[in-house]
Amino acid sequence: MTRPDGPHPAPPPGVTLPPVTSPSPGLRRPVASAPLPSSSVAEALRTPRPPTAAHPLELLWVLTKEAPMTERGPAVLVLCTGNSARSQMAEAFLRKHGGNRFPVYSAGTEPAAEVNPLTVEVMRERGIDLSGRRPEHLRRYLGTIPVHTVIIVCDGAAKSCPAVWPGAQRRLLWPFEDPAAFEGSEEARRGKFREIRDAIEAHVVAWLERGGMPMAASA
Repeated sequence: MTRPDGPHPAPPPGVTLPPVTSPSPGLRRPVASAPLPSSSVAEALRTPRPPTAAHPLELLWVLTKEAPMTERGPAVLVLCTGNSARSQMAEAFLRKHGGNRFPVYSAGTEPAAEVNPLTVEVMRERGIDLSGRRPEHLRRYLGTIPVHTVIIVCDGAAKSCPAVWPGAQRRLLWPFEDPAAFEGSEEARRGKFREIRDAIEAHVVAWLERGGMPMAASA
């Protein structure tokens, strides 16, 4: 005995199978969707959005996409506008001087097409290779990783930097000048990148020495 929609084992004696009907034309069977991340989507959507944030429907789609997760606990997230200079430097120095205590990421509200070549050059002078890095949009991390501390490295004129981050316990403002906005000769611009690089590294080291990121956050 077979069912109309294909061969199946015969049912036990006395058991009657329900009739099989074909779906109406134009109708599709529902497809189970992937579960949303454990963080509160509602909370994320209630948060005031920066000018470049996604539409809520797009945000829901982003939240269900595969995203980087960490097994080392809540992270530090460094934000700026283009994610091509200051935030890349800060992320790199937090990784270097923070060791394996906590995960670190960086992103921008309006990511540039590439990491600024002068950023790559001056960071290489510190033994850090950023040649394989690319700017990321902050949506990549919204609702996908547990964030303990948000560090915003935009200066006061960068209005597009977000003021809040869902679930973060701390929001720190480290307003460094944007070296990419400096005008001058190539050597003068390189000098400005070195100046900002050194200022960011000094700030990161001092913050960590003060216990800026508690060990408990990486447990």
